[in-house]
Amino acid sequence: MSGFLEDVDAKIRLLTYLRNDLAEAFIGTDILRKQLPLDNAASPDNPKAVASSQSEGTPPRFINPALGSLDILPPELLQEVLYNSDLRSLTNLRALNPETRSLIDSLPHYRTIIERVPDALRLMLSTGTASYFTLTQLYDTLLSQECFVCGSFGGCLSVLNCRRCCFYCVVFSDELLPLNLNTARVPRLLGSSRLPIAFSIPGPYGYGPRPCKKRKPLVLRSFAETYLHDIEAVIQKPLAVSSLAELCAHQITEAVVQARISIDTETKKVIKHLKLLIQNSSDPDQSQKYDPQRFHTVLCFPTFQPSTGELQRGLSCQACGETFCHKDRFWLGSQLSPILKTKTKLFTKDQYLQHLDQCERARKAWQKYVEAGRPQ
Repeated sequence: MSGFLEDVDAKIRLLTYLRNDLAEAFIGTDILRKQLPLDNAASPDNPKAVASSQSEGTPPRFINPALGSLDILPPELLQEVLYNSDLRSLTNLRALNPETRSLIDSLPHYRTIIERVPDALRLMLSTGTASYFTLTQLYDTLLSQECFVCGSFGGCLSVLNCRRCCFYCVVFSDELLPLNLNTARVPRLLGSSRLPIAFSIPGPYGYGPRPCKKRKPLVLRSFAETYLHDIEAVIQKPLAVSSLAELCAHQITEAVVQARISIDTETKKVIKHLKLLIQNSSDPDQSQKYDPQRFHTVLCFPTFQPSTGELQRGLSCQACGETFCHKDRFWLGSQLSPILKTKTKLFTKDQYLQHLDQCERARKAWQKYVEAGRPQ
């Protein structure tokens, strides 16, 4: 009996469950695969699959040296350059010829993403956010566990900032509130600003019959506020420096410099439009309402343990809350927010064991199992 009391696997198996209903709020895997099929999987037409690449941590090796100017770089330096290239550029480079394809496929970080979380790459390429984030950024996010907003286990990925988040923060946090630019000229004018803009994929989102029928240009409100703050600071304050180097020393981005030098009517319209969007989204009555648009740029994202090769998608405590029932799938206002946070909270194995010491209902459930004897 004493061995059973300390049986960690038994506690995890009997007191937790893997919830799959959270993924119903995001774009479906079948839609993603249809939108952007990847050619990395092994097939008769592609016998050299990613899995045949070399072991983790080894610098890339390629058979044919016909890589143009890339061939002059040492393997270690070439790997570093590729790791810090954006995902769109890597995908384009991979499509050039068999040699570059072999090169990209040999990158350990790229291979891990393709094998473990290919849908994350699909969503970033499909929405256009792959141009803003590097392979290293996505890999580091895969290794992380905490939601960047609240610090709890994050089982989701926001492709608008390439950071891990939890389901509760996706629904309620202002840090993850997307703004629909809904004007054709705004995304085009903001294209050179490096402000991450995602074009959502048409399909069903959320827990109600509200399908997205067309692509929407979305940007995080927190990013838009920072962008406006920087631009207005430069526009209102005369330039007192004479070179781009001095501007960089003052931590002013090149996009802001260009906005100050060549401010025109169109740019002023963009600034006015962003201000209006931010003002409307700041209304407490609107910001706390159920908004399926929050799910357009998010997907479920497990955490990866390189030492064990294990993916953890997060565990839910059976004692704290059952799977969503139909009436819980629609929430308006903030009254349901504590309930939603409890119901959707996820844990790693280690985090759940700590939670078990604090959760009275879980301890009582475990005591019943102990008194009844170890189940078969």
